[in-house]
Amino acid sequence: MSPTSPPPTAEGAPSAPARELDRTQLVGATIGVTSDRRSEELIGTFTRRGARVVHAPTMRIVPVTEDADLLAGTRSAIADPPEVLLATTGIGMRAWVEAADAAGLADDLLAALQGAHVVARGPKARGALRAAGLPEHWTASSEQTAEAVEHLVAEGVQERSVLVQMHGAADLEELQPLVAAGARVRTVTPYHWRAPRDPGAVDRLVDAVVARSLDAVTFTAAPAVVALLDAAAARGLREELVAALAAGRPGAGEGGVL
Repeated sequence: MSPTSPPPTAEGAPSAPARELDRTQLVGATIGVTSDRRSEELIGTFTRRGARVVHAPTMRIVPVTEDADLLAGTRSAIADPPEVLLATTGIGMRAWVEAADAAGLADDLLAALQGAHVVARGPKARGALRAAGLPEHWTASSEQTAEAVEHLVAEGVQERSVLVQMHGAADLEELQPLVAAGARVRTVTPYHWRAPRDPGAVDRLVDAVVARSLDAVTFTAAPAVVALLDAAAARGLREELVAALAAGRPGAGEGGVL
């Protein structure tokens, strides 16, 4: 169930009692959280509003600070700075800069990227870019790589050097429109998605969803959704999981996937 706020006043603003209720609007709710990195912030937001949280990261993020391919991609970016930089995730940009710093190359990398036309896939990537001193020229409103690629193709990338910071479950097929439009595309992948540390917790989350004992389940990345579906499928529960997420918890109103 996604708890609803009290109705607004005639002027469209919540009344004083409504604002008071908003601060405890999750009291009695049970929410599943599937994120790994920085999940404490999300959990804290829910628990401060009175919710009970079931935390079961369905995937884990593994930075690749000592990866030979990442180091080679970093050196390539320094030696031949890109004309266009597409940043897909905030954690990826931060991990890339951290890996470059560990290799003593952070200053050189950031200097090489200063002259690039910078595009962000979404607000998290945009925030990481700005923190690194690389203000973006454009941000995709949908937080989809396809939209960012479409924007760059529309701008024109013929014979331009485009460097893409990939995310952990990136699909190279998404970049084919850039190649077809004549861009010289390079990629760097600063982190990977791996199996969860506690598969048992994921199984228990699947059971809770199927039993309709959760009010909502949150996802912060598409691979987390796929991993939960895969975990359910491995136990023959995929259809039941999908049905429960779609129908909500009986007796508690409409359920939610956040």
